[in-house]
Amino acid sequence: NRSYPYKWNKIYNICISFPGIFKECELEVESYTDYLVENNIQEFDVGQSADILYGANGCSNDYAKSLGIKYVFIIEIGSRKMYNFGFMIPKSYISKLAEEAFAEILVVSQKISKGNIVESNIK
Repeated sequence: NRSYPYKWNKIYNICISFPGIFKECELEVESYTDYLVENNIQEFDVGQSADILYGANGCSNDYAKSLGIKYVFIIEIGSRKMYNFGFMIPKSYISKLAEEAFAEILVVSQKISKGNIVESNIK
């Protein structure tokens, strides 16, 4: 795991044995984070949210997965390892973190949608 200000947490918060998509998802996220690092965007901790943060069920990622969304990620902005702000990010950091987070989300969404047909599972 990388320990920098963003944490891309993957689906299945409290599973002990992970379903087949876990490895696929792990490879996808690793390739995205490598791309982002190569382009001077912050590095990440990559892994299950239960491993990186804490185990919890009933989160938004569980809900999204229940709708049939294949890739579900949680982004934790402002790592304590890097900034030690907790949930109270100073105003002077908000623009920088927001720009980086948007760039990362854009790259990830472009890579996921490339070659995939996007279908709405929400009716």
